[in-house]
Amino acid sequence: FAQLTRQPRVSWLALSGLRELDAESAKNLAGWHVTTLILDGLRTLDAATAKNLAASWARGDAFSLRGLHTLEPAVARELAAWTGRVLYLDGLTTLTPELARELAQWNGRDQRDDQTLFLRDLHTLTPEAARELAAWPGLELRLDGLTSLSPEVAKILARREPGVLSLDGL
Repeated sequence: FAQLTRQPRVSWLALSGLRELDAESAKNLAGWHVTTLILDGLRTLDAATAKNLAASWARGDAFSLRGLHTLEPAVARELAAWTGRVLYLDGLTTLTPELARELAQWNGRDQRDDQTLFLRDLHTLTPEAARELAAWPGLELRLDGLTSLSPEVAKILARREPGVLSLDGL
């Protein structure tokens, strides 16, 4: 991994085979000048590593963590500090209200009119988590893994402004 940190100019950096990443290695990604960082092989992520990723890879536009099936609110809090535009968390299948609240704090480069949050593997969404997500002012919220919605969740999401709400699984 240390050798990779010496290749600073590429558009995409896909390290999907990487299963673990520690906080120190996450700092090493700071030397890369990429628009998209793909870490879809990660199965876990701790808060310290998430903090270093968000801080050291601040220049990026898209960040993919599709391999994460669970996420602690403390980790989401650190990811919410990342200043990019597109965040892929498609591996998450459930979303607690606390986790949704932390993700809703993500504000990117203060250009909320062009942010996209991908949560396409969510199977269910509680009214409490829906309220938190509906408060996120980013442009596009993709919840395409949902195959049904309770009437209460549908009403909550229908009030979401601004932007796009994608529910392609319905």
